[in-house]
Parts: sequence; C-alpha cells; structure tokens
Amino acid sequence: MTEKLQKTYDFLKKTFDESEWFKSPENAGRKRYRFEHSIRVCKAGFTIAQGEGFSEEKTEALQIACLLHDIAYTIKIPEGMTWEDHGRIGAKMARPFLEELGYSGKLLEDMVFGIGIHADGKADFPGEYNEFTVSVPNADDIDRFGFIRDVSSLENSGFENMEHQQRLDFIWKNLGFYKWSLENEKYGTETAKKIITEQLEFQIKFWQGLSDQQWITKWE
Repeated sequence: MTEKLQKTYDFLKKTFDESEWFKSPENAGRKRYRFEHSIRVCKAGFTIAQGEGFSEEKTEALQIACLLHDIAYTIKIPEGMTWEDHGRIGAKMARPFLEELGYSGKLLEDMVFGIGIHADGKADFPGEYNEFTVSVPNADDIDRFGFIRDVSSLENSGFENMEHQQRLDFIWKNLGFYKWSLENEKYGTETAKKIITEQLEFQIKFWQGLSDQQWITKWE
C-alpha cells in the first residue's frame, strides 16, 4: 500500500462517514455497498494496470482514480441532474484532493476525466479517451458485472416473494441487460476486454439458466 493510496482511502472513508446524505435512514443501507464497491473497483484497476504493464506511477494513479470514482454518491445529486451525472460531479469533487496529493498536468487531467466519464461515457470538460481514462469505467464494470451485484439485485428486488411471471420478467430484464452490455461495452485495454467479456458471458449463462429453471417451475 503506497502512501498516496492510503491517504486516498482515508479521505474517502472520512467523506463517507461524514456524509449527511448517507446518515438519512433511506440512504444508510447504500453506504456499505458504495464504499466496498469503490475498494473492489480500485483493485480491478490494479489488475488492469498490471495486465497492461503500466508504470508504477500510472498504476497508482489509476487505483486512486478508481477509488474515488463514486465519491459523488456521498452528496445529494443537485436538482435537475440524475445519477448519470455522478461521474461529472465526482470529478469536480476529486480534483482538489488530487491536487493536494501532488498530481498535476496530463496525469491529473486523465484521472479526473476517467472519473468524469465512468457513468455514461461523457464529461462536461475537455479530456482524452485513452487506455488510462477508459480503464476507470472498465474497472467499474468489472465489479458491476460481478457476483455481489447479483446478490444485491436479487435481495433488493424481493425475488423470493415474487410470483412466477414477476420472476420471469425480472430475470429477462437482467438477461437483456447483460446481452446488451456484451454488444456495447467499450474497452480501453485488452486486459479489460478479456475480463469483462468472460464475466458477461458467464452472466448470460447464469441468467439464461435461471430463466430456464423458473420457466419449468409452473405446473401446466
């Protein structure tokens, strides 16, 4: 663990712990998921960097950008904006801290641009789409297409109490999402492409299998 990474972790934890948004009862349950998700995305960023042979400086910077990518979830999204704007909001929130860490120039701009584009591929400030910046949303998707997200989705949906057709509709919605993602995902590196493609193919197999099993559950 480098000194900059530890400082970033401490800053993120403090921001989460002091967030008034997360202190409200209806949002308290989201705090743990978002914080742990940020840690996993950081480690996914490290895996991408190692696979691509990034320099130590670039690897550390990618991990830090990944760790901060969802910092905007600690505040209430301003009126007139949606969750899709949280990348752009987060980029503005992260910049002062990154400057305090000593980042500047091209690397700083790549870090904030990667955070800015991670939600919907767009930023409201200039930046370059390259192997570094696209690796932030790719690392995010590595976790988003993972197993913990499935468990949370099933738990939060009340799947166990759904009627037969409700379950099928829920399953097909998820199956459609993963099929769409496989066709439309944008990759910054071959490492990310390999990991995400394998995950999506597994997800499609899982949700298709769940659909088949649910389909035959009804007696007719």
